[in-house]
Amino acid sequence: MVMKEEKAILQELEQVSQRLEIEVIYDSFFGKGGLCRCKDRYYFIINENLSPREKIRLFLEGLSSLPLDNVWLPPRVRELLKKR
Repeated sequence: MVMKEEKAILQELEQVSQRLEIEVIYDSFFGKGGLCRCKDRYYFIINENLSPREKIRLFLEGLSSLPLDNVWLPPRVRELLKKR
């Protein structure tokens, strides 16, 4: 993926997360992060120092664990999730 395309995909994944009411938190910490649940809320906590490609991988990994059959997703995002 080209850097510009990766940033566009990352933005789409962030928007999907917002629509699903998943709060996205970027911070600097040891490790990579991912999707987590605290009480009845989901969060993506992602190390801000990761490459866009690695951030995309974490989003796709987390989203693929959720029931998304009845959720509208941008075609590019749906395709990436199918490839997982």
